[in-house]
Amino acid sequence: MLWLLIIIFLIPAAMAETNLTAGTGFSRLEQRFVLFEQDTISASNEGKFFIEGSTGKQYGNNKLKANAMLSAGTETFWGRTKGAWDWTGPNNLKLSSDLAFDVRQPYDTEDMPGYFKVAANSRIRKRWSDANGSVLVSFEDKKYTSESSYSYDYSLSRVRFDFGFPFIAEKDEFSVGYQFAFRYAPDTTGANYQRNNFYLGWQYFTGGHYYRADFEAERRVYNRGDLSGNHWRMFWDIDPRIALSDRLTLAPRFTAESYRYDLASSVYPNRDEYSLKAGAEWAFSPYLYCGLGPKFMLSKANLTESDNYNEYSLELSADWLKYRKIWVDFTLEPGVRSYSEEPAEEFSYYSNYAFVELNTMVSWWIKPRLRVDLIAMFSPEWHNDNEDDITTTYLSANLKYDFISR
Repeated sequence: MLWLLIIIFLIPAAMAETNLTAGTGFSRLEQRFVLFEQDTISASNEGKFFIEGSTGKQYGNNKLKANAMLSAGTETFWGRTKGAWDWTGPNNLKLSSDLAFDVRQPYDTEDMPGYFKVAANSRIRKRWSDANGSVLVSFEDKKYTSESSYSYDYSLSRVRFDFGFPFIAEKDEFSVGYQFAFRYAPDTTGANYQRNNFYLGWQYFTGGHYYRADFEAERRVYNRGDLSGNHWRMFWDIDPRIALSDRLTLAPRFTAESYRYDLASSVYPNRDEYSLKAGAEWAFSPYLYCGLGPKFMLSKANLTESDNYNEYSLELSADWLKYRKIWVDFTLEPGVRSYSEEPAEEFSYYSNYAFVELNTMVSWWIKPRLRVDLIAMFSPEWHNDNEDDITTTYLSANLKYDFISR
C-alpha cells in the first residue's frame, strides 16, 4: 500500500490528473443512557493523521486511475489502494473495471477485530439511439482477524443486468433490472444466502419538473436448514419535484417497505412501514436552498409490539453551496413517536417518546488548498419513562491540505 503512495508522490508533471492531500482529524461517538439506575456514558474518541493520493491518465480510448489512502489513528490503522481502468469503444460501448484492497487494524482487538478486504468490479455499458443497457459483475472477500456473531469471514459475488428505454416521451426513461448475489461464510454457514433482486424505475423531466418512481423486490434465502430468515422484501419510492416558480418547488415523497417471512416469528415478524412527506423548497439564491415539510410514518407488524407505532415530525433543511468556498448541508427534525400497543415488560424501553434529529455537514475552504470538513449528529430521545431516555452524539472534524491538485 505504501508503494502506491510513493509513486503518487513522484508522479511526473505530464500526468493529466494528479492529487495529493494530507491532513489531521478527530471523531467522537457518544451515547448517554441510564443503566441500572445510573447515568452512563459510552464514548469512543479517535484522532488521526491521513494522506491520500490519486492520479489518472488518458491513453487514447483507455483511462487509467489509481488511488491510495493511509490513516494512522489513535485507535486504528486504516489503508486502502484502488486501481481502475475505463475503456471507450466504438458505437457507444464502454467498459470499466476496478480493484480495491482495504486493511483496517485496531490496536486493541478485544473490542473490535481488524480485517482485510478485496473488492473487484467490472461493468460493460452500451447505448443505442433510444435505449441503454449494462452488465455488472462484482466480487468481494473480507477476512477478520477474529470472529464473532457480528464479524465473520465471507465472500460476496454479484451479477446485475440493467436496461433502460423511453416509455412516454423522449425526456423520460423506464428501466428494468435484475441482480443475483451469493454470500458464502465458511465458518458461519447460517449466514450464507442467495439473493435475487428485481428493479423497476421511471424518471421524467418536463417543464422544470422532475418525476421519479422506483420499485424493488428482493427474495433472500439463507442456508440454515429451515425457513428461518427467508423472506420477500418490497420497497416503493415516489419522489416528484414540481416547480411552481423559479424559487418555489414542491418536493413530496412517499415510501413503503414490506417484509414477508416464510416462517414469521417475534424475531422475524411480517411488517409494513409507510412514510409520507409533504415538503416544499425555497431558493433564496442560486447558492442557498431551504426546505420545510411535515412527515408521517406508520409501522405495522404481527407477533411483536415493538414495531407498531405512528411517528409525526417536521423536517427543516438548508443547503448552501459555493464551489470551492463553502458547502453547508443542515437538517433538523423534531418529532414524536407513539406505540399502538403497550409493549411487553422485556420491551418496556419501547415507550412513547419525543425526539430531535440534527445532522450537519460543512466543508469550508479557508484557502484554495486548505479545507475544513465537519460532520455532526445529535439525537436525543425523551421517553415517558425517564430511565429510557437516550442521547446519541457524533462529531467528526478533518483539516485537509492539497499539496498537488491538477
